[in-house]
Amino acid sequence: MIGFEISFRGEKIIAAESGSTFLIFTRVQTKDRDELDLSISGSSYNFDFRSVWGQWNLKEGDRFEIKVIETDTSSEPKHRYSTKENEKSILQAKLWSFRNLQKRLIEKGLIEVEND
Repeated sequence: MIGFEISFRGEKIIAAESGSTFLIFTRVQTKDRDELDLSISGSSYNFDFRSVWGQWNLKEGDRFEIKVIETDTSSEPKHRYSTKENEKSILQAKLWSFRNLQKRLIEKGLIEVEND
């Protein structure tokens, strides 16, 4: 199958899925935010699962190389979500996403953690 070999921040990721593989660069510039992100994910042909290799907030000077390759294997995704799993698994995936975003907002000083 055809996939991507991404070299970035000392890592080499081979992202290839039997359905679709996505490398998404997102640029957000608003009054309060100025960010550039890279996310690498994929899904099966029938969308019964989704793979996530990672999501990074890009910094000025970051360098990466993307090669299109023919491959039989892929790097192990950091997360693989089944869309056919129960509601608990879906909520866990959303919680992971929330905590990732919360961490980034705290690092930027845009929110504070409330103590119970």
